[in-house]
Amino acid sequence: MSGRILEEVHETARGMLDVVAIDEKRMEEYDVLCLSSVPE
Repeated sequence: MSGRILEEVHETARGMLDVVAIDEKRMEEYDVLCLSSVPE
């Protein structure tokens, strides 16, 4: 996928985390999918 699409997917997931629609574990999965390097 293009970098821009992955940025948008990650931003959407971050918003979902903020409103507790997903949990931290699921957010970690989005981090792995969308980010080049995942902060530890």
